[in-house]
Amino acid sequence: MLLLGLIAVSTSKQRLEQSQTIRVAENFETDAALRSLIRDMTGERLLMLRSGFESRLEVNSPNNAEDRLEIAWNGLIKNYRTDSASQLIHFFIAKRDAQGRVLVAYSYPRSELVGQDISGHTMLDDFDWSGPPGQLDQMGFRASRENDLSFTSEAPVIVRRQLLQFSSATETVVWITKFNLVDMDRFFDSLLRDVGPLAQLDSSLYDPASNTCLLRYRAGVGELPCDDSDFDGLVFVSERNGFRIKIQATDAYLTAQRQQYPAFALSELALTLFATAIAFFLAMLIRSRLLMVERQVGNYKGALASKEQLTSAIHTVVSQNLAQLSDLTRRAKNASNTAETEERYFNIALSEIIQLRLNLDASIIADRAREHRTLMLGKGQSVQLTALAKRIQVEFERLARDEDVTCRVLVDEVLASEIEGSEYWLETALLAFIMAALSFVDEGFVELALWTETSVSGKPELMVRIRDTGIGWSLDDPELDHTALNLLQVVLLGLGATMSSTVASEGKTQEHIIRFNCP
Repeated sequence: MLLLGLIAVSTSKQRLEQSQTIRVAENFETDAALRSLIRDMTGERLLMLRSGFESRLEVNSPNNAEDRLEIAWNGLIKNYRTDSASQLIHFFIAKRDAQGRVLVAYSYPRSELVGQDISGHTMLDDFDWSGPPGQLDQMGFRASRENDLSFTSEAPVIVRRQLLQFSSATETVVWITKFNLVDMDRFFDSLLRDVGPLAQLDSSLYDPASNTCLLRYRAGVGELPCDDSDFDGLVFVSERNGFRIKIQATDAYLTAQRQQYPAFALSELALTLFATAIAFFLAMLIRSRLLMVERQVGNYKGALASKEQLTSAIHTVVSQNLAQLSDLTRRAKNASNTAETEERYFNIALSEIIQLRLNLDASIIADRAREHRTLMLGKGQSVQLTALAKRIQVEFERLARDEDVTCRVLVDEVLASEIEGSEYWLETALLAFIMAALSFVDEGFVELALWTETSVSGKPELMVRIRDTGIGWSLDDPELDHTALNLLQVVLLGLGATMSSTVASEGKTQEHIIRFNCP
């Protein structure tokens, strides 16, 4: 009996070791994917800011190139200074005169650098002034007080340069973006600490063109020397936004993970020895319990076996944390002792949380549509429209106030109380719709209306309309590339919803209507 018990313990130990290896690998992929996701969202935010700047620059009025450049720059800074990363990414616009001198015309956040001559500065090394406008050129160097125009810390920095071309311009204008890689990773550390304990992972950043290591960073520690030697442990690789990132599990991370899942069946051994001493039927009982544990471990392994389930798990964790963070921010904002200035900063935080949610949800929907082509309709679920309409009205009015835009919300008095669908994804679509509309209205009026219509099958379907007096836009316009529109299009495709837009004439109201079809 004792021999059989020891054999059972040995078998259980092997299985626990295998289960431990699988769980550690799954947790690593989750932690690494979350860090990569936050980096990607920051990159997407940077692209959206630059796209908005270029859109304002192409507006035909005013005719004076300098005035248009100033308007575009002021619009960029208005959006950027509310960003959580507004002190990390530095923007410059420089002009080159006939004598070849390059002077800083605009600078953020270091406005005191305006007017400085950077003709021979490291940021402009090997820059091709005769290259095609709009082509992005990337270079890097290690920052010091001597060679970094807006020095923050000694670390690798990346500089992206691009010639700007717009009508009526008489000078050569270059757009420069600079960010300190170590400062960025420290910023990611702070965001991840808000979600939970910081995973001790090594991140190596490479230039995809040359495969040169730009930075090796350990979470919670800082910069480390680059190590290009082969690594046979857990590795996560991603390539987006001009970088290739390789995330590796450190020894400390593996040790902490393994401690959560002991690989030695100590309790099983104790039970086996006890069963040997008292009776045969207790040994059989222990064996049955071991088999039950084995089935539970097998069920857990299957639960996270596919990439789709892993992605869903990451999305659930992040979305729940964002919801909790948003709720805490609202409570702090609505406290009786909150000053007007503090309330403004709380509003900025709430807007950033919405943008993070939209970027995350759009990534999830796009990935599912690309690989599985399934719609996220929420079949069998129900949406309480009255409660949803109240939440959307509060967010819409708050966002409109932040943008100094006059708004109005119309909710049909006979609005159906409940429809079939996913309340979470429907709320995401409405927020994306609102953010898209507000992106094209600097000053003016926006109206949001909600009502229901009966479908062919006899079920109520939600209808949403936005009227505004801003710049004309449409999802069907192939020449209009804007991050907010791209997010809205992805979300609507994922929900199987349809949108129609009127042709906007200058100075007249435009109208956009979305129909959310029944699942």
